Amino acid sequence: MRLTWQKRYWQDRLEEGYRDSVIDSFDGILLCDMRVQKEPDEFAASVKDALFRIRRFDPRRYRRIQRHVRYVSNEELVSGGAYVSRVQACLIDFSRYRFDIKESGYGFWLECLLIHEATHGALHARGIPYTKASRLRVERLCRAEERRYLKRAYPWTDLGAYVELDEEWLKQYWGFWSSLKLYWIRAREIIK
Repeated sequence: MRLTWQKRYWQDRLEEGYRDSVIDSFDGILLCDMRVQKEPDEFAASVKDALFRIRRFDPRRYRRIQRHVRYVSNEELVSGGAYVSRVQACLIDFSRYRFDIKESGYGFWLECLLIHEATHGALHARGIPYTKASRLRVERLCRAEERRYLKRAYPWTDLGAYVELDEEWLKQYWGFWSSLKLYWIRAREIIK
């Protein structure tokens, strides 16, 4: 009983943090900025643009995003993106992606990331765990969803190489100590 109360307490605190950092919204999905070093960038506009394109090209995957993602948050992360099931948050490290906003076709990576993380949410909602044993299968499925979206939204391009799965990275970085090593590397990148 006590563990349930503690989980609920920390979930409420986490959700409160996201609610306090909302900078914009799109169709009920709240966009947050949780970075330590806040810099002006095009995060909200880029995410809204990506969500618009997903809604236009693939309504089924857009509905999945609406069902399983309440918050899209810009945060410093070890990887480019993550999903927090407790509060249905898609986390993006927008600072990792340096590109010219006006360049055409820049947004496909953001669209894929949103679809990828929403797929994690759908799998979690169906009771499929994200464990060391299931991690590779789950990531393969998420990447397959990205590829399906790319074929639907951008049939004239060959973006399949973008969504290739780095299985060695997935096998290597699992657990507390390997994650701690990644956090340390990322912290040094941010401080520079």
